Amino acid sequence: MPPLAHPAGSEVAGRKVMVVDDDIRSLFAISALLKRVQIEVLAAERGRRGVDLLRQTPDVDLALVDIMMPGMDGYQTMRAMRALPTGDVIPLIAYTAKVDAGERERCLNAGVSAYVAKPVDRSQLLDVLGDWLPAGSAAAAPATHTSQAPSFEPLLPPEHLAGTVLGGLTAMVVDDDSRSIFAVSALLKRLNVQVLSAERGEQGVELLERTPEVDLALVDIMMPGMDGYETMRAMRELPSGGRVPLIACTAKADPTERQRCIDAGASAYVPKPIDTAQFRSVLGDWLPLGTPG
Repeated sequence: MPPLAHPAGSEVAGRKVMVVDDDIRSLFAISALLKRVQIEVLAAERGRRGVDLLRQTPDVDLALVDIMMPGMDGYQTMRAMRALPTGDVIPLIAYTAKVDAGERERCLNAGVSAYVAKPVDRSQLLDVLGDWLPAGSAAAAPATHTSQAPSFEPLLPPEHLAGTVLGGLTAMVVDDDSRSIFAVSALLKRLNVQVLSAERGEQGVELLERTPEVDLALVDIMMPGMDGYETMRAMRELPSGGRVPLIACTAKADPTERQRCIDAGASAYVPKPIDTAQFRSVLGDWLPLGTPG
């Protein structure tokens, strides 16, 4: 069978992906799709088997984990994977039939980087792989995928994380791209920061008005309707808006953009794609000390 034609295919060729699913038909279907874009596949039919396999195979580039499994379900599986020595840096992609705000929160709490809905759409799955897998082998064709989802460098080792000083704080993420919300929220949760999210500027303003105890808000600039500039201006007009640090996230990182963000009320900004070390540095500058331990 010829390789599957898709923009992400050339990016991910040569990578190693684990698929964890108790449904043998789903396991075969997803494995076949991944092999058609020249991805090496490791398969596990149970959550515990997936955890053991990841422990034995630390060079896995990404894991796809089904949520609804008997025994150790997807949430437990991903938490156990995150506890492994390599689990801090590997992207974990959940796939679930329950795609709603509550499910997203449960997935984030389990350590998910992103999720795809069931039944799995092939194009969406390949897009997610293109966002989260590192560039493929040197023999692969040049990448053409141009998603705006954020890119993170691997996290620093756990002993260098800021969880001990940021734990117990609350941050808001305002972004119309659900993948970006997942990425930023996952990093914040791994720093023991509680996360609230909004997918529109208007929702972010309303959420801040209802939740004045928020310690910091991260606001994407390029949003439909009320963009990031308007969102931050509206937030600054709220009773709590004068004290909350507003961090703009923008792909236009130049002196002119910096001034536009400051004029809109931003305390600082981080360019996209987001660099983890810089992001953590900004959090350390603007978040107050959290609860001890």
